Amino acid sequence: LATVQLNGKWGFVDKNGTMVIPAKYDRALNFSEDLAPVKINGKYGFIDKTDTMVIPARYESALMFCDGLAPVVINNRWGYIDKSGAVAITPRYESALYFTEGLAPVQINNKYGFIDKTGTLVIPALYDFTWSFHEGLVQVKINGKCGFIDRKGEMVIPAIYDDSIWTSFSNGTVEVSLNGRRFLIDRNGNEVPE
Repeated sequence: LATVQLNGKWGFVDKNGTMVIPAKYDRALNFSEDLAPVKINGKYGFIDKTDTMVIPARYESALMFCDGLAPVVINNRWGYIDKSGAVAITPRYESALYFTEGLAPVQINNKYGFIDKTGTLVIPALYDFTWSFHEGLVQVKINGKCGFIDRKGEMVIPAIYDDSIWTSFSNGTVEVSLNGRRFLIDRNGNEVPE
């Protein structure tokens, strides 16, 4: 199912464009792991594909489930819940994104680092911005430039690239920009001919 907006409200259509879940939500994100975050009456909850509210709408904000956990906001802080709606990682972050490959980026004191599923900070919050891990690497921004770190937090591709492109590795390559020129590099930082 995919989200659609109709008359200022959000609902879901199937691959044929048939409205399956009526456009009645203030906001909706796509389904992931069989649940979708939806906003109704100023709060976010999670519905299943039958439009049943599985996790009550009680969060200030929410993102999709990935790796069994979803980022949510409780009392102006981001944390994580599991599919039963139980708090899995205490809300204490300024910002949080999805778990991928067992790690999630979180913001602490205006810098980003990575936690594991126990909430332990495993990569220190040193970065101005970051994204989610793909193929064992993630793009990070530091001192106005972007590079790539591994799951140990080691810089494997130097932070020399422009921050105009935020993409992830796919099939061993990623698109970057340097001095306005866009091109592909491999996991060693070498340019890949097109």
